[in-house]
Amino acid sequence: MLSIDQLEFTGRELSRPECVLATRSGHLYTADARGGVAVIYPDGRTCLLAHRTESPWLIPNGIALMPDGTFLLAHLGNTSGGVFQLDGHGALKPFLEEVDGIPLPPTNFVGRDHKGNIWITVSTRQHPRHQAARADVADGFIVRIDEQGARIAAEGLGYTNECVVDPAGKHLFVNETFARRTSRFKLAENGTLTRTRNRHGVRPGRFS
Repeated sequence: MLSIDQLEFTGRELSRPECVLATRSGHLYTADARGGVAVIYPDGRTCLLAHRTESPWLIPNGIALMPDGTFLLAHLGNTSGGVFQLDGHGALKPFLEEVDGIPLPPTNFVGRDHKGNIWITVSTRQHPRHQAARADVADGFIVRIDEQGARIAAEGLGYTNECVVDPAGKHLFVNETFARRTSRFKLAENGTLTRTRNRHGVRPGRFS
């Protein structure tokens, strides 16, 4: 186990950094609540790639780096959500604002797997969100976007947080924060998710 003395700190003047992405070049990228992506250079310098819309309404939480250099941002608004695409000049456009005909609630995370599929998590349908900060509420869900479009791939989750597909592309792992567990789903070729019994729970007072 690492000791606190072995930890190093990087980046400065960040606002609620979440979902850190590390690249081969040594650059780090993280969501920044000021409305964009914070870029941390290998030498420790930090700058903000902010959106240039008229009002600072966007609250990025999860981010994903796309092959063309743009970012997908999960919008964790107070009442609304969605995923938006940000380019290197600060231009912002909607990427996904509804699924199955329903507007996305405040959106926690967005990620891209090695096959190019996009995975999005919504922690809860409760409003305000803090009403779901308990183990007996399980209304979070996962959205998948592929060549067939966007659809809800799994639901009934206990405050869905980040999710990731394993390198083999056979399973998806997701943190259920207030259910205090990390759950595993079997991932079929067509994108269907099937929950397995392999769940890692944490002790009371700890959250995944």
